Amino acid sequence: MPHPEHNPLEGALLQLGHRQLLHSALAALSEGLVIADARGTLVYSSPDAEQLVGPSGMEQLPLWQALKGEEVQELELFIRNGNMPEGRRVRCNGIPLRDEQGQVIGGMSLVKGLDEAGRSEDEKPSHPNEEFERRIAERTAQLEFANREMESFAYSVAHDLRAPLRAITSFSEALTDDCAAQLDATGQDYLRRILGSTQRMSELIDGILALSRVHRTPLVSTRCDLTALAKAVSEQLQVQYPGRTVHLTLQEGLVDRGDSQLLRSVLENLLGNAWKFTRERPVAEIEFGVTQEQGRRTYFVKDNGAGFDMAYQHKLFGVFQRLHSQAEFEGNGVGLATVQRIIRRHSGHIWGEGQPGQGACFFFTLNELPHLSAPRAPREPNHD
Repeated sequence: MPHPEHNPLEGALLQLGHRQLLHSALAALSEGLVIADARGTLVYSSPDAEQLVGPSGMEQLPLWQALKGEEVQELELFIRNGNMPEGRRVRCNGIPLRDEQGQVIGGMSLVKGLDEAGRSEDEKPSHPNEEFERRIAERTAQLEFANREMESFAYSVAHDLRAPLRAITSFSEALTDDCAAQLDATGQDYLRRILGSTQRMSELIDGILALSRVHRTPLVSTRCDLTALAKAVSEQLQVQYPGRTVHLTLQEGLVDRGDSQLLRSVLENLLGNAWKFTRERPVAEIEFGVTQEQGRRTYFVKDNGAGFDMAYQHKLFGVFQRLHSQAEFEGNGVGLATVQRIIRRHSGHIWGEGQPGQGACFFFTLNELPHLSAPRAPREPNHD
C-alpha cells in the first residue's frame, strides 16, 4: 500500500508529533482507522482496519464522500476479503479533514466489526448475565406493547359496539310498548329475551371497558384508608340490597398506600360478590380484615355464601370465566379479572379459597417487595 513521503495531509499530521508516535497512537484506537489524502491516496490504515476490511474492501468505505466534503454516519456494509471469505458486517463513517482555511485536504473513515445481532465489540455485554437480562427486558417490552395494543383494540371494539346495541334495545322497547298487543305469547317472550340479552351485552361491554381502563388510567399512589373505603362501599350495597340481614365486620385502622379509586374498585367487586353470593343465607356473614402470612400483610374478604369448588380455582380470575350459572347469580365474568389487574398494578397478589355451600375467602397483598414470591393462602385468617 503506497505511503507517499510528501503531501499536504502527511505534513499536517506530522505537525502533531513524531511520525512513529502518531502511528502508535492511531493503532491504539478501538476502531479501525483509514485515512486518505485529497487525491484519494491512502496514507494510513490501522491493523484493525486492514483485518476488518482488507485492501479490496477499502473502496467501499465512505472516504470518497468525505473527500467531497460530505460527512457519513453509521453506514453498515457487508464486506468479504481474504482474511474473512465468508464476509462480515461492519459499521463505518466518513469524515472530511480540513486545513485551517476550511479546505478539504483528506478524509478518514472509522470502522467497527459487528456481530450477528448488529452490535460492535464495545456494545456487547461484559457480563454473561447481561445478555440474558437484555433479552428478558426486550421480551418484556414486546409483551407490554402487545398487551397495550390488545387492550386498546378491546376498548375500541367495546366502545363501538355501544351504538348498534342501543339501537337494538330502542327498537325492541318500541316493539314492546307499541306492538305488544299484536304479538302472541311466544312473540312477547322473544322480545323479553332480546331485551334480556341486550342488557347482558351492555354489562359485558361495561366490564370490558372497566378492564381496559385499569391499565389506561395513571396510577396515583397515596395514603389510603381501606377501612373507610370498605365502609363507603358497604353503605352503597346496603342501599342497593334492602331488606337483607347482613352481619358485617370491618376491621378498623386498615391503611396502606395505593390508588384510592382503583382500590375502591377492588373492594366494590370483592364486597359486592360477598353480598351477591350470600343472598340465599338468612343471615349473611361478611368480613373484611387483615392477617399476617409469611411476614406479609395480607387483606381478606370472607363470606358464608355459596362458595366454589377448588377444582376450578384456576378459573377465578379469567375474563368471562364464571363458576356459577347466570340463572344462579348474575354477573359479567369480568369483575375478578379487573381486581387481579389492579392488585398486580399495586405490586401484589390475589387468590381465593372456598368450599361449595360453605362460603369463600379472597386474600390480597399490596406493595410487595420484588424478590418475594406469591404467598400461600392461609385457611383461616388470624386477626392482628
